[in-house]
Amino acid sequence: MTSSMSRIYLGTTGMPVGLFSMIRNRFREKRASILFISSISVFVLCLLAGWISYILAGHRLIEILYQSGSTEFLNRVIEEQGLHPLEFYFTKIDSLFYSLAAFYSVLGIICSIWLLGISLFAKDNVFKKYLFVYFLFGVLLFFVRLTRVAQHYNILENVFFGISLAPNIYRVLIPFLTFLLKKAVPALSWLNSASIWNFIFVLSAFPLFHKYLEKWFERKTCFLITVILIYLLPVSFGYDYPSDFFELMVFITGYMLIRDRKDSFLYLLIFLASFDRPTSIFLAIAYFISNVERKNFLNISVKSFTYFICWLIPVIGLIVARGVRPYRCNIIMVAKEIEGIGSSLLLRSHTFFDFLFFLFPLLFIYAIFKQEKECRFLRRNIMTVAIIFLVGSIIGSIHEVRIFYPILPILVPLAFYPLFGNQNERINPINVKQI
Repeated sequence: MTSSMSRIYLGTTGMPVGLFSMIRNRFREKRASILFISSISVFVLCLLAGWISYILAGHRLIEILYQSGSTEFLNRVIEEQGLHPLEFYFTKIDSLFYSLAAFYSVLGIICSIWLLGISLFAKDNVFKKYLFVYFLFGVLLFFVRLTRVAQHYNILENVFFGISLAPNIYRVLIPFLTFLLKKAVPALSWLNSASIWNFIFVLSAFPLFHKYLEKWFERKTCFLITVILIYLLPVSFGYDYPSDFFELMVFITGYMLIRDRKDSFLYLLIFLASFDRPTSIFLAIAYFISNVERKNFLNISVKSFTYFICWLIPVIGLIVARGVRPYRCNIIMVAKEIEGIGSSLLLRSHTFFDFLFFLFPLLFIYAIFKQEKECRFLRRNIMTVAIIFLVGSIIGSIHEVRIFYPILPILVPLAFYPLFGNQNERINPINVKQI
């Protein structure tokens, strides 16, 4: 009896082994909830500390800096030049502080909802861990992008009120969403409101890409490929428009719908995405390329044409509603492309090498290993990649790497499928009777 009792105690501590194991297991079960509560608590404390510090000492600090002749510093902070009375700085920096406070508060609310959703609704513990990692990467990548790209302070407002130039004047979806958020939180600036939407798109893109990859790869491989994509993206952070990650999500979703034969939803996706950028036409092209055979050529052509009409209606409607506007740049960019490539070869610019680094290694991996095994859907859509690249090079710029985001959902899995793809994955061509 004494011997058996001694086995359930840890030396002289008196703590039962069973109790210790129960506490440890309970901690493991609740680890996600503990992480969620801890993260939110730290954020709330930091936010409160910032508010209290500014309320108690903010104006006093500005007054000290002003009286000490530090107006150059104050002018840099609020992006004004010249000397101004003290009240001017109070007003301007109050506006800056409240805008930033509102911005970080909304980000905190989004993070709270996101973490709570992962904790409550992700039942698979392994996938839950992936989601937490994607969340962390998404937050960090958002701030990396925010601090690297050239910020447009008035472009969204100008687009919303119809005073911008083409092609931005026809990209109304994000400015409209930005206006709605700014209406709900008036302290937010146009730029911060748009950035919050982009934050949501960044957080959403990586779990969506992971699910997209699961058709072809084991779960751990999906995770690793998604992380590779995350580390690749900062190369494209040279130019800013808040819909970049929205466009990436559109094409991930669109290719998934085409691949999985959920064609009806593709109409709605193409229609809505056309209010953001006209690049959604490439989804209609991808549908045709993915499914056309000699026996179903007519049927697939007709259905592809209906997707084209679905794209054309909002594009024409926006031109009619907003009028024909001059372009803010040349429509054909070939001369600028050649000039930029020459500048890079003379080591005066990095953009051409950024472009090569962003896309070429993926093509090289595929070219080296494609003899191992190939996926019919991905192999066919090499033609879609070529079309997007050609159009982007002619009317866009290879130096603005972000415009090639629609290529990534094809090119990234294409590169790694010969090495890690599921050999049992088969997607049969559409039967004529299905149309």
